[in-house]
Amino acid sequence: MSPFLFSCQFMSVNLLIYSYYLIRDSVQDFLQAMNIGSAQPSIKVPHLLDLTVDIPTIETQKKIVGILKSLDDKIELNLKMNETLEEMAMTLYKHWFVDFGPFQDGEFVESELGMIPEGWECIEIGEAVSVLGGGTPKTSVKEYWENGDINWFSPTDLTTQKSLFISKSSKKITKLGLEKSSAKLFPPYCVMMTSRATIGEISINREEACTNQGFITLIPNETFTMYQLYFWLKTNMDLILSIANGSTFKEVSKTNFKKLKILKPKNIEEFTQKCEKLFKLIESNLIEIEELTNIKDYLLPRLLSGEIDVSQAEKQVEEVL
Repeated sequence: MSPFLFSCQFMSVNLLIYSYYLIRDSVQDFLQAMNIGSAQPSIKVPHLLDLTVDIPTIETQKKIVGILKSLDDKIELNLKMNETLEEMAMTLYKHWFVDFGPFQDGEFVESELGMIPEGWECIEIGEAVSVLGGGTPKTSVKEYWENGDINWFSPTDLTTQKSLFISKSSKKITKLGLEKSSAKLFPPYCVMMTSRATIGEISINREEACTNQGFITLIPNETFTMYQLYFWLKTNMDLILSIANGSTFKEVSKTNFKKLKILKPKNIEEFTQKCEKLFKLIESNLIEIEELTNIKDYLLPRLLSGEIDVSQAEKQVEEVL
């Protein structure tokens, strides 16, 4: 058995958790510097055994672990709550737009999508809402990127966060970069879907944004809300994937996408109001997750280094939990 693994067996639970936080968040740079190997970089056990760190008293370890774990637990709780809230919203959508539950006592008519409530229409998504693509400013022109303040999303942003709402992009472009590319600026609360390589990741921007060319973005309006558009994409993903083509990688073209059919509804105010409440709860939880993550990122290195007093950190965390 490795001496490193053997020694772990005799650590207290608190020390193990403390070590987890220490290695994961505080000594990453050191470990990266120790990373040796070319084809398959790796860290050898002997190098880990040579790692020297300051370990506080057991009591201090317990307090630090308690602070960090309480933040992690709250973040995890919010994520689980959001999963449940989104499932509730999806059930609500299916009740109104798939099963037509509220309209069962009324008349139904034939359409390209089957029987639908009288007064509803079946139209192309390209006629229903504005459908935008994206673009990428030349990466060699620093004026397009340096000190940029415009959110510019790539599919990686969505695949990394996997969240109904998304606030910030990992890269930003300048106004000049926007003007000199085919990227299109759109307002908050539009529905973005990745349409190239990784197809079907969906998220709603909380701030003004644009995307690269690997997206199709739907701009909601009074008739077609972001709630209907979001779940329409979710429930029609198999159909969307079926129209993807390409040899190097699959892509859904805007031309083909715009021909897909969507229902133009009537008398869905109740659906919109109920869905709005659920989405606001989800967004509120996500905002809290961002705040808790920022607090954790601030406290963690300072707690581990002893720069900040543990009691002071406990009070700060108590105020936000």
